[in-house]
Amino acid sequence: MQTIFQNNGSDELIILFNGWGMDEKPYQLVKNSRDILFVSDYTTLDFSPSIDFSEYKKLILITFSAGVFMAAFLQDKLPKFYFFRKMKNFLSILIK
Repeated sequence: MQTIFQNNGSDELIILFNGWGMDEKPYQLVKNSRDILFVSDYTTLDFSPSIDFSEYKKLILITFSAGVFMAAFLQDKLPKFYFFRKMKNFLSILIK
């Protein structure tokens, strides 16, 4: 599993689980002030980002396609999220 951290100096973090075969490149044109943790390449199940999630005031989990399954599979390694909004059948957004 690959993780790429984009530090924008924010107290809010987006954790984005991409779809199968995707990386962070489709999102490079999107202007965003939040920090982002891109998660992709699900050929291994090793998820150990060097980020302290407790340092963030707000956490947003966005999952797409295969990333929906991977986020559910790794839920014990992720912060607990309390709000859920499902968009279509392939995208979900969770906010803490």
